[in-house]
Amino acid sequence: LIVAGWLLLGTYMFLSGESWFRFIFVVTLPLYAVHLSGVWHRESKDLDPMLPLLVMSTFLTCLITGIALLF
Repeated sequence: LIVAGWLLLGTYMFLSGESWFRFIFVVTLPLYAVHLSGVWHRESKDLDPMLPLLVMSTFLTCLITGIALLF
């Protein structure tokens, strides 16, 4: 789901934008990489610390994307 969301967001920004500034949301990609790496290597209760990272990453992505779309 995370990869599909990134692909769709990137496609939308590519098709709708005139400026490369719209791709500023890519700065949050390392947070998602850390999250996905942690999810692949953990099981059961060890996954609990990964949820706050996903929430913060998603919030930052939404915030940065919103700002990029305003400008």
